[in-house]
Amino acid sequence: MIEQLQDWIEKYRAALLETRPDKLSERIQEASMAIKVRERELQTKTVNAADWQVLEDARNTLNVLRRNDR
Repeated sequence: MIEQLQDWIEKYRAALLETRPDKLSERIQEASMAIKVRERELQTKTVNAADWQVLEDARNTLNVLRRNDR
């Protein structure tokens, strides 16, 4: 569980901090996939709304990055 938590955060940060335009799309995709894995994990557990909100906020931020990458 901690590994998936750390995995999505690390990939999300990598996307946010990517400065090479040719790598940004790849980083966004990796982060999005890691967030989906984390969401699937949370579906099997009792968690509070804040856990879901953090993931939603991250997804929204990645969507903004994706739109700006075009």
